[in-house]
Amino acid sequence: MITTAKGTVLSISDVASPATYASISEVRSISGPTVKPKIVDITTHDTLGYWMRKLSVLLDPGDVSFETNFDVSDATQAYSTGMWNQMINLTLSAFMMTFPNGAGVLRMLGYVGQHEFMAPVDNVLAVKFQFALTGTKIDAAITAVA
Repeated sequence: MITTAKGTVLSISDVASPATYASISEVRSISGPTVKPKIVDITTHDTLGYWMRKLSVLLDPGDVSFETNFDVSDATQAYSTGMWNQMINLTLSAFMMTFPNGAGVLRMLGYVGQHEFMAPVDNVLAVKFQFALTGTKIDAAITAVA
């Protein structure tokens, strides 16, 4: 089933059990995660021919990047309680991306790895965030929404 992306919800939580997720407001565009393997060159002097040999050794869970309209009154964006605070304190967080129309849920762990203000003269004050995901615990399989 093809569905719209509009309505996707990003949420953040501490890593307590059970997790209590808070929806991040004013999310505009989301990209990621871009999961890819780390591939290393294992070519040696005695490798036959002139073709490189490679080996896939680790999976990189990647990053999730997104932009929001900046809303300092939202607890997930406020300096003292939000993603800025989690970034400067190097706090491991739980993230959840819920796709619309029953398309699934992605749960992951990571760190707020970027907080970049954007203040264009012809638009609203916005923030570009990045979640740097860690393989400590990632539910890479998209599960059906209950």
